[in-house]
Amino acid sequence: MREAAHIREKRVTSNEGKVCDAVVKVLEQRTGKTREDIRRPEVDGSGPPVELRLKLGDQGYAIEHTLIEAFERQTLTGVSFQNLVDPVKNELCGELPGPARYTLLFPLDPFPGGQSAKQRHRLQENLAEWIRGKAPLLFNAIHESLYHKPTTALLQKDCRDQITEKPKGFSIEVTLRCEIDLPPCGQKPGILGAARWAPSDEYLKAARSNRIQRAMRSKCPKLHGYKSTGDRTVLVLEIHDIALTNPVVVANSLIGSTDKLPSDLQLPDEIYLVDTILNCGPWRLWPLKNGERFWPADDAAGWHYTEFSVNSLIDLTSTTDGS
Repeated sequence: MREAAHIREKRVTSNEGKVCDAVVKVLEQRTGKTREDIRRPEVDGSGPPVELRLKLGDQGYAIEHTLIEAFERQTLTGVSFQNLVDPVKNELCGELPGPARYTLLFPLDPFPGGQSAKQRHRLQENLAEWIRGKAPLLFNAIHESLYHKPTTALLQKDCRDQITEKPKGFSIEVTLRCEIDLPPCGQKPGILGAARWAPSDEYLKAARSNRIQRAMRSKCPKLHGYKSTGDRTVLVLEIHDIALTNPVVVANSLIGSTDKLPSDLQLPDEIYLVDTILNCGPWRLWPLKNGERFWPADDAAGWHYTEFSVNSLIDLTSTTDGS
């Protein structure tokens, strides 16, 4: 691919430090106490490896964070997908026939086994070559079918066509869809986008439940180790997904998953959900559990969120930002 087409690869980023700060701010507001004696057991070895320990007055708190995805590997597959297609879109900018909109459609998890940088570069070259060959065929075929039709007879479906194939080197089928802009406004180049097929609601419901159960099996025993010291245990769930996840479905999935967990698994005293989909904020924090009360099941009318400016939060898990 052309050198100018290369862009910086996206990577999975963690918000755990700022997400934990949002929760601590809520705890401070509720208790009227200020955080003290902040420790980071995963770094300083001051106890079982949770994100944070601190005190609010005489009460100790142990806090653990985890990212909740709509399905396993959602974040990784999203980053992998963008790293594959973004350079291709950049490469073909201004090259495709237009005026038209082209869309690449992939399965939800195109590469379950992952990709090396060398493999990805080869796939990008093959994908760009395939698009260059197929886009004119789609564009010309649509124009030919429309040529003798009066403008008033044009329907949206008349302006669309697509090709589904396995480009060279791909083990999965890829669809290239073309939609001609009508009426045309000059000969602007074709615009290329990319997307993945959304799974069914039933698939997502089962996948989300499995992901929450796995998080509980992993995080709850770590937190429970602090009960003997009198600490109040807090689990913080983070979501970073505008399309497949929202606070309501996570809350309902958590409630529906509790009876599927081992009978001897002790849930944390408190569970919170922080929605970080807006990178620049605001972020919203939702209570999911406090003691024996679950939201929204126990008090839907009183279920509300607290909003935070991202710039107002500090990274409590960092030894430089945290106090």
